[in-house]
Amino acid sequence: MSKVVVRILGQTSSKEFKPRWTRVERMQKTLHVEPAGNTVILRCRAEGNPTPNVIWYKNNKTMRQNDRISGFKLKNNDQTIIFETVVPSDDGFYMCVASNRLGSINHTYELDVQELAVWGNFKTKKRTWSSSTLYRNDTKHPQEIKSGVPGQFEVIERGDTTSQGSEY
Repeated sequence: MSKVVVRILGQTSSKEFKPRWTRVERMQKTLHVEPAGNTVILRCRAEGNPTPNVIWYKNNKTMRQNDRISGFKLKNNDQTIIFETVVPSDDGFYMCVASNRLGSINHTYELDVQELAVWGNFKTKKRTWSSSTLYRNDTKHPQEIKSGVPGQFEVIERGDTTSQGSEY
């Protein structure tokens, strides 16, 4: 016995629906604070029928490969964006918009890239200080802070070798 399949033009075989997120648990972390040099992956997995198109924006401007020196990678139908070796100029708000003719949805991430430096106005006693820690010079004890704070700083290298600096 043979089968005959009849399709009526203009109708689809499955129900159409507007875009919706499929992996919400991977989108919960909206603020990404990362050290310079790390790889950052942002995901906006969506489904819809017809299949949604995904466009990425940085600070409300459409992203283009030449906007970033080392570019970026898009995977999974543009639903995943990968930044290798992030730098402070990558700071910003990244929004993905998934849309089809029935509607659109969007999700925003904030990326804060931390430049690594050593701050402080304190002496070392044959200690090794990590250059990946940030220190403030207005307290008795070193305190971790964000980079980019103006003021006096002391670069502490391995052991007790120090060199003084002025404003950053």
